[in-house]
Amino acid sequence: MGYEVRELRAEDLDEITRVIDLCDDDDSSPARRDLQDYLREGGLCRAQGNFVALAGGRPVGIVGYAVDRFDEPGVDVYWGTWFYVHPEHHGRGVGRVLYLHTIEALRRLGCRKLYANVSSDPVYDAARRFYARAGFVLEHAHPDYFGPGEHSEIYAVRLDPHRRPAPPEDCPPAPPAVLQARDPVRVREARPTYRPALVELFRPYGAMQAVRADAYVWRHFARPEPSHRLYVAASRRAGLVGVAALEPAEEEEVDTEVFWVPLLGTHPAYREAAVPVLLGHIEARQRRRGGRRLYASLPGVPAFAELAAELERAGFEREGALPDYYADGIERVFFCKALSEPPPAAPQPAAGADPSS
Repeated sequence: MGYEVRELRAEDLDEITRVIDLCDDDDSSPARRDLQDYLREGGLCRAQGNFVALAGGRPVGIVGYAVDRFDEPGVDVYWGTWFYVHPEHHGRGVGRVLYLHTIEALRRLGCRKLYANVSSDPVYDAARRFYARAGFVLEHAHPDYFGPGEHSEIYAVRLDPHRRPAPPEDCPPAPPAVLQARDPVRVREARPTYRPALVELFRPYGAMQAVRADAYVWRHFARPEPSHRLYVAASRRAGLVGVAALEPAEEEEVDTEVFWVPLLGTHPAYREAAVPVLLGHIEARQRRRGGRRLYASLPGVPAFAELAAELERAGFEREGALPDYYADGIERVFFCKALSEPPPAAPQPAAGADPSS
């Protein structure tokens, strides 16, 4: 049977939701919301895309891609999003047709690396075998990310064989220290009027980091999400001296136990005062809500070395890294802090045992 591939349309939504539900009913609702937002925002663009495979005019599979919501713009890597095939069409080459179509689209966009995030649950064994055949390699795993014993595995494949060396660092000299012992730092919610001052906090980390921070802050206020928070640290003497964002691991989920700190920056002279206050505020909030883990990530470059050290002093552990993420030679370093340990996974019955006994 031949399969046609085209961009997702509004009339495909119900059938694609059913396909996803047949494969993983936990994903069908968040996928539908995400795809509705995608269609509402105009569909295919440089930042995201979704394609469907048709059999006899009926959608039987979907694949999507998007830039990293934490790191756009300026990063030439993409992440796979929804990738499901109707169970009746498994083993017929639908996944391969969708994947090849997506790879061609991403190469036209100049994509350097493509990532896929897969649960370690055995239900996704077929997906892991597919990615292995397509050349993906496991670059990192977040232990117990989805729950006890269920890890988040990150696979990657390189689409551009030519190395793209990172540009020289463009970090200006740090401004002189003005911190005084009697200059306390306090935390409050950010306001739209703070945007210019918040962007200035990132200039010591490089011009591109300031651009990314500006894009993130703009998006936070232009497209507010009830589960997202943006906090600032301020002193009476110096004004705004730090900023930290908080988002759920699953963008649409409010009650998730896992959250990320996707944006963290401070005035260099106030780093030792602002980082503990900001992270302490976030940690206390998440503990009250039953949070299990907090994650953060930083570029593995000297400009972020002191900020990484502050994360570790705040109890975050360096978990691992994705090589050549921001550019060839610049890794993305992950940090994690466990707020509470999940209950142990229920023991599985022995082979041949009666699970009801």
